[in-house]
Amino acid sequence: MQLECGGNKKHHVCAFARLFQHQALVTVVPRLVATLTSDSKHPPMGPEVWEDTWIATPPWPTLGKFRHLLTGEVFTAESVNGRRVLPLARVLNHAPVALLERIS
Repeated sequence: MQLECGGNKKHHVCAFARLFQHQALVTVVPRLVATLTSDSKHPPMGPEVWEDTWIATPPWPTLGKFRHLLTGEVFTAESVNGRRVLPLARVLNHAPVALLERIS
């Protein structure tokens, strides 16, 4: 399933989830990278690139936690305007792509 994206850079991200029972695997990748940053030598990472951009998490009864399988970081979904979201400033802070596993 394609996940909803929002924020200033929402057109620069693709996010998809695969769901099975209470499990989820979320893939997050940047798109249109040439127009995303002014410096092509640095990958699109961090809050200065992603600002307020977010991805919605799959609908679960709780906010849920997700482990970044490439960096080991754990993120808790936040509630913003009734949506459960993950801010890309955090998710794409240490790697330019993300593979997230729902852990709770």
